[in-house]
Amino acid sequence: MSESEETRSVEDQWVDRVVPETLDWRQLVRDHPLTSVSVVGLLGYVVGRYQGDRLMDLARDVVKRQVDDSIGRYSGFVNGAASDDESPDGDGDGDER
Repeated sequence: MSESEETRSVEDQWVDRVVPETLDWRQLVRDHPLTSVSVVGLLGYVVGRYQGDRLMDLARDVVKRQVDDSIGRYSGFVNGAASDDESPDGDGDGDER
């Protein structure tokens, strides 16, 4: 079963880059699901414990950027619509002729 790069998840692509090609991690997870979940949970705990503040700062920056972009697009839309409404003759140039 070969999947194209576009249909695979980002996580799947990342794991394929990190894990050596000689290790079939998908089969390993199928054969040992409880162990796999336990190892990943422990790894997540350790990374979160020691790098949690940094990861939260990065996540906060990403969310802030997305919100700022959304507000910028919305504000441009509102400002553009407001300038059309402010013109008494309806042409949006501000003159009344």
